[in-house]
Amino acid sequence: MADIASITFSAISVTQKASVAVYKFVRGCKEACADLAGIARQLTELTLVLGLIKDGSDIASENLPKGLQDQVKTILGSCEALVKDIETIVASCNRRTGPLRWTLVEKDKVKERSISLEAFKCALSLALDTVNLSVALLSFLRRSRN
Repeated sequence: MADIASITFSAISVTQKASVAVYKFVRGCKEACADLAGIARQLTELTLVLGLIKDGSDIASENLPKGLQDQVKTILGSCEALVKDIETIVASCNRRTGPLRWTLVEKDKVKERSISLEAFKCALSLALDTVNLSVALLSFLRRSRN
């Protein structure tokens, strides 16, 4: 299985691609702006969390138990798949009938996925906090022994 850094890098790339698709669609379909504002915000926040995880992936590999590392990898993979799905849905609305398709079918699909996206973002934030606490605790224990 790939390491946390490479999975995170891939997830960042997919998230940025989805953000571009959202902004492109909103520019062409102003009616979708209010619908997609939350998704755009979630994708931006997710990109930030993923960047922090990528930056700390070496520390995570050293300080997290293998079981927790595997869970983080699974969450990252599932999150990446969800973001790809959102990007595909939004990109499918860039055709001539896109605004109608968005209103009748795709808007509800994206709203459903928004709930999962928020859950993944929270889970990854929690994993990041766990790594930071683990590093702080190890640092404290090392200093107290000396």
